[in-house]
Amino acid sequence: APEQNLVVNVDTFVRKTDWLPGMSAAQVGRKTAVMALSDLTAKGARPLATMLSLCVPEHFDTFEAEELVRGFSQYCIKSGIPFIGGDMGMALDVVLTAVAIGIAHPEAIIPRNGAKVGDIIAVTGYFGLTSVAYEILINGREAEPELHKNALLAAYKPSIDLSIVSALAEKKAVTASMDSSDGLGITLNTI
Repeated sequence: APEQNLVVNVDTFVRKTDWLPGMSAAQVGRKTAVMALSDLTAKGARPLATMLSLCVPEHFDTFEAEELVRGFSQYCIKSGIPFIGGDMGMALDVVLTAVAIGIAHPEAIIPRNGAKVGDIIAVTGYFGLTSVAYEILINGREAEPELHKNALLAAYKPSIDLSIVSALAEKKAVTASMDSSDGLGITLNTI
Protein backbone atom coordinates (compact mmCIF):
# COMPACT_ATOMS: atom_id res chain seq x y z
CA ALA A 1 0.00 0.00 0.00
CA PRO A 2 1.24 3.53 -0.69
CA GLU A 3 2.55 5.63 2.18
CA GLN A 4 -0.29 7.02 4.30
CA ASN A 5 -0.40 9.56 7.10
CA LEU A 6 -2.83 9.40 9.97
CA VAL A 7 -5.06 12.49 10.14
CA VAL A 8 -6.93 13.16 13.39
CA ASN A 9 -9.47 15.84 14.24
CA VAL A 10 -11.08 16.64 17.60
CA ASP A 11 -14.19 18.80 17.86
CA THR A 12 -16.41 19.74 20.82
CA PHE A 13 -20.10 20.56 21.19
CA VAL A 14 -21.22 22.30 24.41
CA ARG A 15 -24.89 22.58 25.34
CA LYS A 16 -24.66 26.13 26.74
CA THR A 17 -23.23 27.62 23.51
CA ASP A 18 -24.14 25.18 20.72
CA TRP A 19 -27.49 23.49 21.45
CA LEU A 20 -30.18 25.36 19.53
CA PRO A 21 -33.78 25.65 20.76
CA GLY A 22 -35.87 22.75 19.48
CA MET A 23 -32.85 20.59 18.59
CA SER A 24 -33.25 16.96 19.63
CA ALA A 25 -30.52 15.04 21.43
CA ALA A 26 -30.10 12.76 18.40
CA GLN A 27 -29.61 15.84 16.19
CA VAL A 28 -26.95 17.12 18.61
CA GLY A 29 -25.12 13.80 18.34
CA ARG A 30 -25.37 13.87 14.55
CA LYS A 31 -24.15 17.48 14.38
CA THR A 32 -21.16 16.59 16.56
CA ALA A 33 -20.22 13.80 14.15
CA VAL A 34 -20.53 16.18 11.19
CA MET A 35 -18.37 18.75 12.98
CA ALA A 36 -15.53 16.28 13.50
CA LEU A 37 -15.75 14.65 10.08
CA SER A 38 -16.01 17.91 8.13
CA ASP A 39 -12.60 19.14 9.33
CA LEU A 40 -11.06 15.73 8.60
CA THR A 41 -12.47 15.45 5.10
CA ALA A 42 -11.55 19.09 4.35
CA LYS A 43 -7.92 17.95 4.67
CA GLY A 44 -8.50 15.36 1.95
CA ALA A 45 -8.38 12.45 4.38
CA ARG A 46 -10.48 9.32 4.03
CA PRO A 47 -12.32 8.73 7.33
CA LEU A 48 -11.52 5.42 9.05
CA ALA A 49 -13.23 5.66 12.44
CA THR A 50 -14.80 7.94 15.04
CA MET A 51 -14.95 8.10 18.81
CA LEU A 52 -17.08 10.13 21.20
CA SER A 53 -16.54 11.40 24.72
CA LEU A 54 -19.82 12.38 26.39
CA CYS A 55 -19.96 14.29 29.67
CA VAL A 56 -23.31 15.15 31.26
CA PRO A 57 -24.50 16.59 34.58
CA GLU A 58 -25.15 14.13 37.41
CA HIS A 59 -28.94 13.93 37.01
CA PHE A 60 -29.09 14.15 33.20
CA ASP A 61 -31.87 12.06 31.62
CA THR A 62 -30.55 8.61 30.61
CA PHE A 63 -32.71 8.47 27.47
CA GLU A 64 -31.36 11.86 26.33
CA ALA A 65 -27.78 10.62 26.88
CA GLU A 66 -28.54 7.50 24.82
CA GLU A 67 -30.02 9.69 22.07
CA LEU A 68 -26.86 11.82 21.94
CA VAL A 69 -24.75 8.71 21.38
CA ARG A 70 -27.30 7.20 18.97
CA GLY A 71 -27.39 10.33 16.80
CA PHE A 72 -23.60 10.38 16.65
CA SER A 73 -23.10 6.68 16.00
CA GLN A 74 -25.93 6.33 13.46
CA TYR A 75 -24.60 9.19 11.33
CA CYS A 76 -21.16 7.59 11.33
CA ILE A 77 -22.39 4.08 10.61
CA LYS A 78 -24.77 5.24 7.84
CA SER A 79 -21.80 7.09 6.32
CA GLY A 80 -19.76 3.87 6.34
CA ILE A 81 -17.44 5.04 9.12
CA PRO A 82 -17.09 2.77 12.15
CA PHE A 83 -17.91 4.24 15.54
CA ILE A 84 -15.32 2.50 17.71
CA GLY A 85 -16.25 3.76 21.18
CA GLY A 86 -15.26 6.52 23.53
CA ASP A 87 -15.78 7.64 27.08
CA MET A 88 -18.48 8.89 29.42
CA GLY A 89 -18.16 11.21 32.38
CA MET A 90 -19.78 13.91 34.45
CA ALA A 91 -19.57 17.67 33.96
CA LEU A 92 -21.57 20.76 34.87
CA ASP A 93 -22.88 20.98 31.29
CA VAL A 94 -23.47 18.57 28.42
CA VAL A 95 -20.21 18.27 26.48
CA LEU A 96 -19.66 16.03 23.48
CA THR A 97 -16.09 15.72 22.20
CA ALA A 98 -15.72 13.84 18.95
CA VAL A 99 -12.60 12.32 17.44
CA ALA A 100 -12.43 11.56 13.73
CA ILE A 101 -9.54 9.45 12.45
CA GLY A 102 -8.58 9.17 8.79
CA ILE A 103 -5.71 8.56 6.40
CA ALA A 104 -4.26 10.38 3.43
CA HIS A 105 -1.10 10.26 1.36
CA PRO A 106 1.27 12.92 2.74
CA GLU A 107 1.21 14.86 -0.55
CA ALA A 108 -2.59 14.70 -0.69
CA ILE A 109 -3.20 16.42 2.66
CA ILE A 110 -4.67 19.79 1.78
CA PRO A 111 -3.48 22.80 3.80
CA ARG A 112 -5.79 25.54 5.02
CA ASN A 113 -3.59 28.31 3.71
CA GLY A 114 -2.45 27.16 0.25
CA ALA A 115 -4.65 29.36 -1.93
CA LYS A 116 -2.96 31.65 -4.43
CA VAL A 117 -4.07 34.75 -6.31
CA GLY A 118 -6.10 33.62 -9.31
CA ASP A 119 -7.33 30.37 -7.73
CA ILE A 120 -11.01 29.58 -8.11
CA ILE A 121 -12.96 29.43 -4.85
CA ALA A 122 -15.57 26.68 -4.71
CA VAL A 123 -18.02 25.72 -1.98
CA THR A 124 -20.06 22.59 -1.46
CA GLY A 125 -23.21 24.22 -0.14
CA TYR A 126 -25.05 27.43 0.57
CA PHE A 127 -23.95 30.06 3.06
CA GLY A 128 -26.23 31.96 5.39
CA LEU A 129 -28.80 29.29 6.24
CA THR A 130 -27.40 28.70 9.72
CA SER A 131 -27.47 32.46 10.39
CA VAL A 132 -31.09 32.54 9.26
CA ALA A 133 -31.86 29.64 11.63
CA TYR A 134 -30.28 31.54 14.53
CA GLU A 135 -32.40 34.59 13.69
CA ILE A 136 -35.55 32.42 13.65
CA LEU A 137 -34.76 30.35 16.75
CA ILE A 138 -33.04 32.87 18.99
CA ASN A 139 -34.35 36.25 17.84
CA GLY A 140 -37.89 35.16 16.87
CA ARG A 141 -37.61 36.44 13.28
CA GLU A 142 -40.01 35.28 10.58
CA ALA A 143 -39.00 33.74 7.24
CA GLU A 144 -40.79 32.48 4.15
CA PRO A 145 -41.85 28.84 4.64
CA GLU A 146 -39.26 27.35 2.24
CA LEU A 147 -36.42 29.43 3.70
CA HIS A 148 -37.60 28.61 7.24
CA LYS A 149 -37.57 24.87 6.47
CA ASN A 150 -34.15 24.96 4.74
CA ALA A 151 -32.59 27.07 7.49
CA LEU A 152 -33.74 24.74 10.27
CA LEU A 153 -32.61 21.71 8.27
CA ALA A 154 -29.14 23.26 7.85
CA ALA A 155 -28.92 24.00 11.58
CA TYR A 156 -30.46 20.80 12.95
CA LYS A 157 -29.22 18.28 10.38
CA PRO A 158 -26.08 19.60 8.66
CA SER A 159 -24.58 17.36 6.03
CA ILE A 160 -21.23 17.08 4.31
CA ASP A 161 -19.79 15.35 1.28
CA LEU A 162 -17.21 12.97 2.73
CA SER A 163 -15.33 12.38 -0.52
CA ILE A 164 -15.27 15.53 -2.66
CA VAL A 165 -12.04 17.04 -1.29
CA SER A 166 -10.10 13.76 -1.46
CA ALA A 167 -11.34 13.26 -5.04
CA LEU A 168 -10.16 16.77 -5.95
CA ALA A 169 -6.85 16.17 -4.15
CA GLU A 170 -6.21 13.03 -6.22
CA LYS A 171 -6.54 15.17 -9.36
CA LYS A 172 -4.33 17.88 -7.80
CA ALA A 173 -7.26 20.25 -8.37
CA VAL A 174 -7.30 21.88 -4.92
CA THR A 175 -4.66 24.03 -3.21
CA ALA A 176 -6.46 24.89 0.04
CA SER A 177 -9.47 23.52 1.84
CA MET A 178 -11.26 24.27 5.05
CA ASP A 179 -14.49 23.51 6.81
CA SER A 180 -16.45 26.77 6.94
CA SER A 181 -18.20 26.31 10.28
CA ASP A 182 -16.46 29.42 11.63
CA GLY A 183 -18.07 31.52 8.89
CA LEU A 184 -17.26 32.52 5.34
CA GLY A 185 -15.18 35.59 6.26
CA ILE A 186 -12.85 33.69 8.61
CA THR A 187 -12.57 30.81 6.14
CA LEU A 188 -11.65 33.06 3.21
CA ASN A 189 -9.08 34.97 5.27
CA THR A 190 -7.50 31.72 6.47
CA ILE A 191 -7.18 30.07 3.07
